[in-house]
Amino acid sequence: MIEIRNAVEEDNSALIGLQKKCPMGRSLILQFDSSPSYFNRSKHQTENHIIVAVEAGKIVGSASCAFMEKRVNGKNLRTAYNYNLMVDPSHRRKGIATLLTERREEIATEHNIDMIFCQITQDNMPSIRIQEKRNFIHVKDITSYVLMVYKPQRPSTNGVIRPAEEPDLPRIVDLINDTYSEYDLYKPHKVDEFKELIEKRVHYDLNNIHVYEKEGEVKACLGYWDYNKVIQMTVLQLARKDQLMNLALAFLGIFTKLPRIPKPGQRLTQYFLQDIGFTKLEYLTELVKHVNNIALNNNIRVLITLGVEEPITDVLSKFMNTTSTEHIYAKPLKELDLTGFGQRKVFLSME
Repeated sequence: MIEIRNAVEEDNSALIGLQKKCPMGRSLILQFDSSPSYFNRSKHQTENHIIVAVEAGKIVGSASCAFMEKRVNGKNLRTAYNYNLMVDPSHRRKGIATLLTERREEIATEHNIDMIFCQITQDNMPSIRIQEKRNFIHVKDITSYVLMVYKPQRPSTNGVIRPAEEPDLPRIVDLINDTYSEYDLYKPHKVDEFKELIEKRVHYDLNNIHVYEKEGEVKACLGYWDYNKVIQMTVLQLARKDQLMNLALAFLGIFTKLPRIPKPGQRLTQYFLQDIGFTKLEYLTELVKHVNNIALNNNIRVLITLGVEEPITDVLSKFMNTTSTEHIYAKPLKELDLTGFGQRKVFLSME
């Protein structure tokens, strides 16, 4: 008999243990470890629900969802963002993933949610099949960028780059709102809400947001979340092509500075880039260079941005990078006209 219930703090060790049993990826397989707290990932969310599947007193699966207002087709909707679905490998093919997915939908319905959405990493066919079985609609594919951190980047303009301060918040909020004004799944920030979000996010504060200032005015902003302090990622396995790439990079690295893919047993350290706002692409470029140099000094290997579109991609593509595809799926829980959803740009972040 499988019981589905809400997770509690006393489940922390069991959830971290389950997480370690459920590596992710195909060509690059990663093991996740949220020590010391599995719940840190979600503490910035105003409304979140972490549920567990229990069999014979043991946690054998878990799933999470967060409720938030998002704008779709110009209307504000109450949405549920589904994430972190995992099932113990020794307990798969028992329908546990389906039970967890169904329970998340029930919780969403109980909380008057208009639409559920999720993002699925490229070629994660088990998750795709679950969503399609539950009548989720494939909305769009969107590209995530991974920038390689391996050498210093030289600034090329005369602006001032510095950590944000509280008086900068209204300008930062305006820049971010203007940047994403045409994106679905984005709801414009208010200054007080944005400030609260920063204060609640674990291992992230105003010092993590840097601004580009020119002639006394903030022209761009960029935040970096040190995600290693939230979840540690260890490489378990590399695809053959990645192993060959490492050998080639090691050889070429004799002659010039090149990035290295972590080997099995090594950690993949990363910053997530977020809170992006700018007036000109050149200003954002300078901020990416600056964060690259901060990352280099802190032994960070990659900078990651989720689901970005032009013109931001025009900046990221200038740096040595690799990309992945995120599949966006959505399911309305009410009578909604979603015509055009997916034809416009879509905003994704580490919700």
